[in-house]
This record gives sequence, structure tokens and C-alpha cells, in this order.
Amino acid sequence: MFLHTYEHSIDAKGRLIIPAKYRDDIDGKPVVVTRGWDANLVVYTMDAWEEYVKSWLELPGSDPKVRKYRRFIATNAEQCELDKQGRILISQTLRDHAGLDKDVIISGNLTNFEIWSPERWEEISDFGDDDTIAREIGELNARI
Repeated sequence: MFLHTYEHSIDAKGRLIIPAKYRDDIDGKPVVVTRGWDANLVVYTMDAWEEYVKSWLELPGSDPKVRKYRRFIATNAEQCELDKQGRILISQTLRDHAGLDKDVIISGNLTNFEIWSPERWEEISDFGDDDTIAREIGELNARI
């Protein structure tokens, strides 16, 4: 499970060191990096990615919207191997999507983790006060 937030940096070649605690969950296997919906990147373990893809494969391929978004998902995802130093290489295309230069924020999101520019993370991570958070979670019918 991916928890906590870390500050890291991407080197000049586009390599990012994955936090040691996350590498334990990855277990040396490839990961999938893809565009997030919030101008960020999302990193999935292969198991989590296969579960995500399975949900798309259950939808009817005869539906043009399903075909369109399957293409969107597939063409914006990259399988990345961890090197011996625990780094992944993030393509320039994905770095551009998320506005990543040198410094990044790596944020756990339970079954995956996200990579953010510090500026974008500052905008998105203003969760509000405890009362607001509790009310909004309640509106989602989620347990607190």
C-alpha cells in the first residue's frame, strides 16, 4: 500500500528514484506510468494496472467511446523497469504533461502513487479543515 508524501528529484536524463518503502511493494517488478487526470502522473504496480485494465476490458468494444478511451489509456501509459538504483525513466512526453522539471512530489494514493510538480501539488493538496474533509467524505458515503 502506498502511503505518505516524499520530495525527490528527477535527474537530467529523466530518471526518478522511487522511495524505498514503495520499492518494497513494487518488489522489483516493472511499473506502469501514465497521465493522471489532474496534470500529474500515476504509477501502478503491474497487478494494480492489470486490475484497472480489466475494468476497461469488461466494457463493450462495440461502443465507440469505449474504444476511444481504451486508446487514450494505452497510448498514454508506459511500462518502466526499475534499475539497480531503484530508479525509473520517465519519458519527456509524460514529464511535459505533468510539468515536471527537477523537483517532484511523490504522493501515495493507496493502490498507486502519484508524481506531481511541487507547484501543482501545492494547489491540489489544500484539503481544507477537518470539518470540511469529514463532511465531504460523508457526502461520498465513505467511512471515516
